[in-house]
Amino acid sequence: PWAHTVFSDDSGGGNNHYLYSILARTTLEAWRKLTHQPDGAFSEVVLRFWPLLAGLGALWAMAGWLRRLGMPGVGMLAAVLMAIHPWHLRFSGEARGYMLMLFIFILTLWAWTNAFERGRWRDWVAVALGQFFALYAWKGVLYPVLGMNVLAAAIMWLKMDGNGRKIAMGRWLA
Repeated sequence: PWAHTVFSDDSGGGNNHYLYSILARTTLEAWRKLTHQPDGAFSEVVLRFWPLLAGLGALWAMAGWLRRLGMPGVGMLAAVLMAIHPWHLRFSGEARGYMLMLFIFILTLWAWTNAFERGRWRDWVAVALGQFFALYAWKGVLYPVLGMNVLAAAIMWLKMDGNGRKIAMGRWLA
């Protein structure tokens, strides 16, 4: 049932990648209907579509985020190195949630950058949503997400003045 796809992780190994499972199941069911396949029909290409798309998106996001930070050359180099790295190639084709997590995590770093520079509510909401969906894509990203929050708190505490710090920390906590 759908409730199992969305919420369950009772396989004993804690390895259900929720966001990927939802996207894969939706895409597979749509493929069955569009191609008039019977229930239970299976396509590896359909299941690997989302990780491939997220892997390509991660390359774009890395280059874009570093360009946003004023380092376009470094961004292009990072994207090229990611594109040829064996683990990126492997996980871009694997029917799991790792690439979705990586893509979302890089977008979340971009949102952090915007939140610190602009301080708008929508940037802070993007940070919160990015963290949620990165964790929903793969629970193993918990420690990098916690690390980013500790780093963000340190930046707010050390680099911002009194009123700016209060506003930023209030929005971050909200």
